[in-house]
Amino acid sequence: MKSIISFFQNISAESDEKLVEQATQGSGASFEKLVQRHYNSIFRLALFKTGNRETAMDIVQDTFVRAFKYLSSYKPSGKFQSWLFQITRNKIHDFYKEQFKSRQLQASVPDEILNNISSSVNIEEEVGSRSEVESLLQGLSESEREIMVLRFTEGLSYSEISQITGKSEAGLRQTICRAIRALGKKEKQNEL
Repeated sequence: MKSIISFFQNISAESDEKLVEQATQGSGASFEKLVQRHYNSIFRLALFKTGNRETAMDIVQDTFVRAFKYLSSYKPSGKFQSWLFQITRNKIHDFYKEQFKSRQLQASVPDEILNNISSSVNIEEEVGSRSEVESLLQGLSESEREIMVLRFTEGLSYSEISQITGKSEAGLRQTICRAIRALGKKEKQNEL
């Protein structure tokens, strides 16, 4: 069974590489296929980090424009999706840098992300209600929430998250463990 799963994962990775190769040779249709394949996961990350649909859509558009512009610099040694996530994080950083120059924003956890996280790790079964889950997630740092989304919503491996965030795999495991413990403690406090 494991070999079948890895077979299909390899096909997917090879397909991205082939599409990238075709896109760098001028195939707009190949790049469009890459956009269609990765749009939703890039959008979810941007929405989670900004808390605003319109801003997230702008960041996704900027991400794909930048990816197209620098497609020839993509190294097939890593996953294409991880490369896109890194571009997205940079675009989000640029967005906040501009926003903080004029005013400070306060972002909440968007509904779509909350639904994905709670269904991925069955938090709602443990804590009871959606508002409680939102309250618990708000108690985590931005970094912890980002790592939780990448791991549980996007299903990325620790290696992929490490490439995106620049943190070690061991550090990521500790962060997730701490975040889960913090969620458990906060949930217990809410019961009292």
